Amino acid sequence: MKNSQTVIRSILGTADVDIRPLAYAVDAAVELMFRQGIPEDDIAVTKELYAKAAERLPKGKKGKRSVKTVTKQIQRVANACWDTLVREGMVEHHLGRPRKTIPAPREMIFYLASQAYWEIPYFQAMEEGKIPLFSPQENRKPASSRRKKKD
Repeated sequence: MKNSQTVIRSILGTADVDIRPLAYAVDAAVELMFRQGIPEDDIAVTKELYAKAAERLPKGKKGKRSVKTVTKQIQRVANACWDTLVREGMVEHHLGRPRKTIPAPREMIFYLASQAYWEIPYFQAMEEGKIPLFSPQENRKPASSRRKKKD
């Protein structure tokens, strides 16, 4: 398994941008998808990925960083990754197939999570059965039941 920051830096290089919000969201996706086996469609991105990233980031001047602020940061870095992949002609290399339209930030998180965990592109991992897809209805757990309760 690669570090999520390594995967993002392999795309962006040493760009002057704080990649931690996106990296922490990718880490949360790795945990849910590949360690807990939760399909991406069952992941509440704002509550389970963006909120986790916000919790891990250092506090700002006003205390805890808001999920709204972190969401915007994640979107900017995810879009920067996409722009770089397109500019460098590396979309197929990193995703596993060509794609012409910009993915939503949530999709970029899942693509990067596959690279970080399996060290292969997302679509290759899907073809190899490594991406959890559509859990049976009886096995689905709502996002609220997956959260760890605070003591």
